[in-house]
Amino acid sequence: MIRVLGDRLMVEAPVDVEQDVGGIIIPKGVGEGMNEGWFVKCVGVGPGCKHVKKGDIVYLPRFSGHEVIDGNKKCIITKEDDIAGIVEE
Repeated sequence: MIRVLGDRLMVEAPVDVEQDVGGIIIPKGVGEGMNEGWFVKCVGVGPGCKHVKKGDIVYLPRFSGHEVIDGNKKCIITKEDDIAGIVEE
């Protein structure tokens, strides 16, 4: 189990999926813009996080944070400042 420190948080790593366009398999990432990201679930927060709470769905821009393995699942640890938004219900 990883304990997150400071103003960092840990989110579930996005899963790369392939797209099927008219029978042609296109790997995820091909033809995508550099500014795309993912909506992911926050699974841990450090004591310095002011806005994000555990369980929040957040928008994580592409190429943010560092990928780690916590137990048997891939996660990303990033700073709270890297989060572009929080999904509100």
